[in-house]
Amino acid sequence: MENNILNPELYTVLSDRFKGDIEVVNQGDPGTIAYTKKITRKGPIFYAHTETSSQEFRVNCPYCGDKRGRLYINYLAVSKIKHQGAPVRTYHLMNCRNDNCRMGELYKELKRAIKNPPEITVPKKLSSRNRVDLRLPAPNYLINSPKAHAGPVSYMTGRGFDLDVLANDYGVRTCDKIPGVEFLGQMILFPCYDGERLTFWQARMSHNSLQNSTAPKYYFPQGSNKSEVVYNRYHALTETVVVITEGVLDAIRVGKAGIACFGKHPSVQQTRIMSRAFKRKIGVLMLDPDAEKEAVKWYNKYKGNVLFEKGLFLCRLKDRDPAEHTYEELWDKIIDCIKEGTANAPQ
Repeated sequence: MENNILNPELYTVLSDRFKGDIEVVNQGDPGTIAYTKKITRKGPIFYAHTETSSQEFRVNCPYCGDKRGRLYINYLAVSKIKHQGAPVRTYHLMNCRNDNCRMGELYKELKRAIKNPPEITVPKKLSSRNRVDLRLPAPNYLINSPKAHAGPVSYMTGRGFDLDVLANDYGVRTCDKIPGVEFLGQMILFPCYDGERLTFWQARMSHNSLQNSTAPKYYFPQGSNKSEVVYNRYHALTETVVVITEGVLDAIRVGKAGIACFGKHPSVQQTRIMSRAFKRKIGVLMLDPDAEKEAVKWYNKYKGNVLFEKGLFLCRLKDRDPAEHTYEELWDKIIDCIKEGTANAPQ
């Protein structure tokens, strides 16, 4: 067994399960843990989330065909922790960076294998309210400023984005590195604002990683939950048509009417946000071509005026992602899909 393993029992079970193909990340580092509290009929339930980098076990996820070691299991997963006297649920200490992964099955598998999970004493300083640090990594600069980092600037101009639009309309910035993931290099920062208030941010590598690279392309602030955020919601409030996309660059390519859900389909929380914010608008679902199955499923569930009073329409892109089109190309397709959907609607 490797040295400085903080949860040997979990490490042993994982080593057996994955035949030794396991990597220890942040070896010996207990990190910090935050807790969210949910009140149920049976009383309070606490959920554990990582707040700073801590020891994790990295493996290939067996439930999504992963071959790049994108499943991270925190050493506190499947252990007995209590916060304010109540047991803590540790499912959220497992994270697969592939969308739509059924890693919950592995969590159940581990719980069956570890029948008497160890009781790990979490120091008081680790027991805290779940406060996400939304400060942008410093130093950072608007992407159209003379001090902007060369890598992000080159990447965005190479993809045909206007630096002034990115900076003035979306507050896009650059930074040299992010603490804890310095190996990712220069990053592009996409803040998410609600008016003047920063509510969330996402960082993206300033280059496309190699096909077999295990480096994450995107990074989110520690403790945040992307499934609870709708990117560009504030700008879209002023538009007649709202276009739902996967990623931030897709939404920006659409313009102020574009919103992003950070995945292959909107989550339950994001759907609720849209039902409140955009109820009286026209909705268009326009995901990447490889999300066709997810797009059709979500569209069939909310088509008609279930979510958008003026109708929800499905815009299929057969060849390229939205961000790989021009603004004019996208809006030609959006308008055509609305016209076609309206013409084919039952009278």
